[in-house]
Amino acid sequence: MDLQLSGRVAVVTGASKGIGLAVTRTLLSEGTRIVAASRKSTPELDALSGAADIIAAAIGADRDSVLDKAAPEMMKPVTGRLIAPQEVADVIALLASPRSAGTTGADFAVDGGLLKQI
Repeated sequence: MDLQLSGRVAVVTGASKGIGLAVTRTLLSEGTRIVAASRKSTPELDALSGAADIIAAAIGADRDSVLDKAAPEMMKPVTGRLIAPQEVADVIALLASPRSAGTTGADFAVDGGLLKQI
């Protein structure tokens, strides 16, 4: 199936199981970049490739090393911490609210400066 979503970004809520996990898998197979949100993680969701896998492949490390050591070190100069899920949710809530009516065609990176470092 070609949903013509390659290179696009999708936010999937409830992504850890059931329909949310199925939607996440389908969109990933279509080349969509995913922001997967859930109240808790599951092994199935953790197994899907993400930024840690991409960074690990680029530096020749394993995913756990990136999550445990490299990602916090790369972010240290900017924020010194990993971004909390609530911070991402706050930006999504703002953008979905009438308060952002004048915001058009913008990209928002809620990553603690990680993109600046890569």
